[in-house]
Amino acid sequence: MRNNKPKITKQQIIRVVIVLAILALCIIIAMLTIISTKKSEQKQNEEGNDKVKWSTDKELEAKELEELKNMTEKQRMKRYLAKYLSYVEKGEYEKAYELLHDEFKLNYFGTIEAYEGYIDATYTKPILVNYEDIQRQGKYFIIKVNIPLYNIVNKAERIYDEDIDDENMYSGDTENEDMNSEDTNYIENNDSFTQNFVVYEKGYNDFEISFSVI
Repeated sequence: MRNNKPKITKQQIIRVVIVLAILALCIIIAMLTIISTKKSEQKQNEEGNDKVKWSTDKELEAKELEELKNMTEKQRMKRYLAKYLSYVEKGEYEKAYELLHDEFKLNYFGTIEAYEGYIDATYTKPILVNYEDIQRQGKYFIIKVNIPLYNIVNKAERIYDEDIDDENMYSGDTENEDMNSEDTNYIENNDSFTQNFVVYEKGYNDFEISFSVI
């Protein structure tokens, strides 16, 4: 019995291989195009988010600047000290370190590690400040404060608010303002220390800090 099946020639095989190769190439190009498009969209989104953040930061800076212009000198000094202490309290030591007066920093804390060691050994958290006196001496403001110390049983989450609600006290805002409540888990040990801070205002929201090293 004669076999009537058509024979597959070498040319036909080559054509099939070429077609499959072209299809594979098209698929690869399509995939690369999709990946490139997604990366482009992601980059645009990131740039858009950066622009929004930059715009928001600028708006906040402008708002803060306007608030400072409407404050008295003493109110501004309290705001500056509160800003510095907020960095200390939140462990943002690099930001706090950058606010230190250059000569003071060089004399007492040549490295940020030395500064961090001092902070950790001196303060407890939360940092509460009772303002005892504010005096101007030339271009410098001397702020005398009393800082209570706390024994921390179990750290509670804290949200800092730079605004100072009380005229004579700076306090990081907490979820529960009662320091003796079970929610805060902070125990006052009836101990405190007095410290002087020196604030030099070079311009609105442009200042340097130094303090008595205890």
